[in-house]
Amino acid sequence: MSSACVNLGAGALAFAKVTSGMMTLGPSVVTVLAQQTAVASFLLGATLGGLWYFVFPAWVPTNLLASTFVLLMLLSSPLAAAFAGVVVGLSSAAWVCLQRLLAVLEAKLRGPTRESLAVREHDVSCLLDLLDYAAAASRMLRSR
Repeated sequence: MSSACVNLGAGALAFAKVTSGMMTLGPSVVTVLAQQTAVASFLLGATLGGLWYFVFPAWVPTNLLASTFVLLMLLSSPLAAAFAGVVVGLSSAAWVCLQRLLAVLEAKLRGPTRESLAVREHDVSCLLDLLDYAAAASRMLRSR
């Protein structure tokens, strides 16, 4: 589970794509490597090479694809396994904290009896802040 989260995060940050595993992250990495190598080694310079390879994308050799895929598998699996406890521990702690926060907010809004609903200004502003943060995160992820 944690390696899938690492793959998703790496793909989202580097390529603005959903990369659920190495089968989808590998080709993206190889394409960028091949494109950058082709642009840097273009005969008429990197600027004209960038223009040329923008129009005609670089060809990705199969051996580069296979070797990069194997290298990513060898690097990411132990790395993700080593930090699995940290990732899972932090995410479950955040989940428990959120559940407690929502339980306290619900208890405050309900009041002393189950039928009363006492909305306090501070509680509403905190709730609107949470919604604003969620909307900002959603916009940031969609803009990539």
